[in-house]
Amino acid sequence: MKFPIQQRPINGYDDNQPRKDKFMREATKFLKALGKILALRGLTEAKYSKNAGGIACGGDVYAEFYKPNADVGVYITIGADIGAGLGRNADGIHCMTRWIERNAAPKRSRRDGSNVWLKLDKDAEDIAEACEKIAQTPLPAI
Repeated sequence: MKFPIQQRPINGYDDNQPRKDKFMREATKFLKALGKILALRGLTEAKYSKNAGGIACGGDVYAEFYKPNADVGVYITIGADIGAGLGRNADGIHCMTRWIERNAAPKRSRRDGSNVWLKLDKDAEDIAEACEKIAQTPLPAI
C-alpha cells in the first residue's frame, strides 16, 4: 500500500473540507495498515490519535508502536502542510518518525529521538522497515 499523492493544498477553506476529511481518513488508514505490518514484526502495541486542526491546516494523524515490555518504541506522524510544495514532499504531505520512550515518570521527563523525515513515495513495507529500525534504538544513558 502506498499513500495517495495529493494534488492541491489541503485545508478546510471553501470547498476543501471534503478533501481535508478524506486526507484524515487516508492517513489513518495508512497508519493502521502500517500498524498491521509492524505487529507482524513484534511491535504489537499501538496507540492512534489525530488532530484535524483548524480551518487553515490539513491536520495530522499520529501513532505510537511498541513491542511488549519494551522501553523504546516508534512515533510516526503524517500531516499536511498549508500549501503544496511547502513541506518535505512536493505534494505538501509530511511524514516524520522518531524513537520514543515509554512510561517515563513524570511524563515530562520522556525522551524522544531526533526527527527522521520519510518520503511517502515508498510502500508501507519500506516505511515499516524504517520504523522497526528506529524502534530498536537503545535508550541513551542518563
